[in-house]
Amino acid sequence: MPYLPLRADVVDRPHKLVLDLIWTIMCWPSDPEARADAQRAAMVGERAALATNSQLLREGLIAADMVRSVITSAEAGSPMSENDALPIVAERWGVSQSTISKIFQTYKPVAHLWAALQHLSDQGQPGWPCRLEDLGLFLALSMHYVERASAIEAENPARSLLDPASAWIVPPELQLPELQFVPAPSNDT
Repeated sequence: MPYLPLRADVVDRPHKLVLDLIWTIMCWPSDPEARADAQRAAMVGERAALATNSQLLREGLIAADMVRSVITSAEAGSPMSENDALPIVAERWGVSQSTISKIFQTYKPVAHLWAALQHLSDQGQPGWPCRLEDLGLFLALSMHYVERASAIEAENPARSLLDPASAWIVPPELQLPELQFVPAPSNDT
């Protein structure tokens, strides 16, 4: 599993370049060259360019919708698999199931980060990926999405959602704020 390249004091001393770093990983989880280009642009003050690609935003939010739909369904006592969620999410976004599947496979390593972004946005705390003062909360939420997805899979391995081996997660030495995790409703509630 890749760890987000974060220093142990990042929650206590957040910086906008850390947000940019996380954002580039979210947008290009499997394309290190595009990620490096975007990180260089952010370092020379072209931060606005990072949040302007509507296609990347849409695809990331589709991945968030997949994660949140499966987790919300499990929390409501009606567990579903990734495959069960495909037609629901495809209808919501007005695209084919194969398109949703392709997008989700691309963004699966960071879908929990997108779910945390959407969760905060739904709570009136929008940002890319979050407001600077919400970095600890954002990272804690992302890890709770990973934990819930892992718990769903542990209950039924056929309901695999996130692959912990490929998910970009918070380094274990990073101290995150504790929170009561209640999944935000998915888009259909």
